[in-house]
Amino acid sequence: MANLFYDFNRGGSIEPYIGVGVGGARLNYNVNDHSTLNYSEGEDTVLAYQGMVGFAVGLGEQWDLDIGYRYFVADGAEGDATIRSSVRQLL
Repeated sequence: MANLFYDFNRGGSIEPYIGVGVGGARLNYNVNDHSTLNYSEGEDTVLAYQGMVGFAVGLGEQWDLDIGYRYFVADGAEGDATIRSSVRQLL
């Protein structure tokens, strides 16, 4: 991800910020459908983006505690699913 941040440096001990980012996300998935006993798996690489907001609290001259929230999206995944059926026998 490539991220850009903007710090609202107000000169106090609390410094709020916002940020945005864009990049790629590698997705791997495994799905078990217990009603039909099917199992599928796949993978895809998609465009991803994120938005961030938070603030840093100054703990010392060279130390900050960062508290933030990140909203991350990786839409449009289309995996080449491998579907396998499994039958279980109860003894």
